[in-house]
This record gives sequence, structure tokens and C-alpha cells, in this order.
Amino acid sequence: MPVHIGLPTEGKVDVEVTAMTNKGRKVTRVPNVNPNTLPGRVLVVKT
Repeated sequence: MPVHIGLPTEGKVDVEVTAMTNKGRKVTRVPNVNPNTLPGRVLVVKT
């Protein structure tokens, strides 16, 4: 599911994605993401 997020200031962020599975919630965390260094400004998080 594509999501667009606007940030008020520059800096690293932690990205957390929660997906529902047959066994319940599955949380995938990507710490210290620098939005300025993402190629094409796209971050793909696979759960």
C-alpha cells in the first residue's frame, strides 16, 4: 500500500510498518532512515 508522508524538518526517521497476518500483527522496523539519500525518494519496506 503506497503511503506519502510529509516531514516538517530534515533529519533521520524511524519507519515502522505493521501488517496483519493469519497469526496476528507483524511489525517491520527500519531505523535511522535518511529521506534525503533515498534513490528516487522511494523507500520499499517488505514485511
